[in-house]
Amino acid sequence: MNQANTTNKKLLFVYNADTGFLKGVMNLVHKTARPETYPCKLCMVTFSGANMKKMWKQHIENLGMSSTFLHRNEFAKSYPNMGIKLPAVLIEEGKSISILVSSNEFEKINDVTELIDVIARKLQEVQSTNKTL
Repeated sequence: MNQANTTNKKLLFVYNADTGFLKGVMNLVHKTARPETYPCKLCMVTFSGANMKKMWKQHIENLGMSSTFLHRNEFAKSYPNMGIKLPAVLIEEGKSISILVSSNEFEKINDVTELIDVIARKLQEVQSTNKTL
């Protein structure tokens, strides 16, 4: 995606998990012991244990647009009126926020490569839509 078309946009990656050391440990145990019941697919596909996957980290660094990662409790505090199902990837432009990848779409994503492909496709759609306005 052309960086010039994304400079005023920001991606928000919102985990369906809360912050905090104890919560993080509990999430890690849950992901490891019962991955099929873990509620955050964004966490599952972008992290290996407690570390962000190298492929994902490189992708984010090369996107050419600002990205923010928020946990459920941080998102609720920063965006109190956005009652959306998580996890989700949002795109913020000025005061406008829209869903780029919904929680329902995350259910179909099985690995980091699929997530990267979905995000790339969705950003292309956003870029195409903006060109036609």
